[in-house]
Amino acid sequence: MSIFAGLDDSSGSNIDFSLSLSYQGLNEIPEDVIKKHSKQTTSLDLSYNIFKCLISLRQFDQLHTVILDHNALDEHFCFPGKFPAIKLLSVNGNKIANLSVFVNRMSQDLPNLTFLSMMKNDAAPSYFNGGTKSQNEDYRSYVISHFPKLRNLDGWPILDGEREQAYRLYGKRWKIKKRTASSYT
Repeated sequence: MSIFAGLDDSSGSNIDFSLSLSYQGLNEIPEDVIKKHSKQTTSLDLSYNIFKCLISLRQFDQLHTVILDHNALDEHFCFPGKFPAIKLLSVNGNKIANLSVFVNRMSQDLPNLTFLSMMKNDAAPSYFNGGTKSQNEDYRSYVISHFPKLRNLDGWPILDGEREQAYRLYGKRWKIKKRTASSYT
């Protein structure tokens, strides 16, 4: 286990508390770690473990960064509730095969996501896994259409033209639905 606490701005007012449990062979976060570190941890690295479920994240309410690279996560994994503070999620090298299931769930659980990395998953076609340029563009459009605040996908910035293309192809998924008279009763 690695723990790092550091200042995340020049004023010294915010402390970034990073916790790494990578390469531990874990399928859940140990209870003693949760009790000791969950209330102050802002960045959590659980890479290279065997997580399939994230229920143990429930008590980590200060998180803004979650790294879950190279676990056993598939498209059905979910966060235990909404985590509006999470801005960065990395799930590279997992078993995510169904993009729509994964993205629909994550867009509900992580509404303020600005950085997402899904490389080396079947659901994220790219040059790394035999996907074509066209497949990668469609994948990016679909993901972008679900996350209004997303600025970076798989290490590449989202360009204005890409966002416009995503809206044309898939619409704005977060658009506020018009209320009808029956929705007030």
